[in-house]
Amino acid sequence: MKVKILSDFRDKYDYSRLYKAGDVITLNEERGNELIALGLVEPFNKKEDTTEEEKEDTTEEEKEDTTGKGRKTKDA
Repeated sequence: MKVKILSDFRDKYDYSRLYKAGDVITLNEERGNELIALGLVEPFNKKEDTTEEEKEDTTEEEKEDTTGKGRKTKDA
């Protein structure tokens, strides 16, 4: 099961392992469900995550495209 880390935490079995928010990791089903119940991770669906990133990119591009285009200025 792939999950996305929501907040930083240390692994309870290996204290040297620190998971960072935003990382995507693979866990067995049982451990994944345990961390989901604790609110530390959420199930990762690559298709949904990519769609959100594409929406953000499109919004930024639209903002850039609309500034200054289509306006005529008079040079004095």
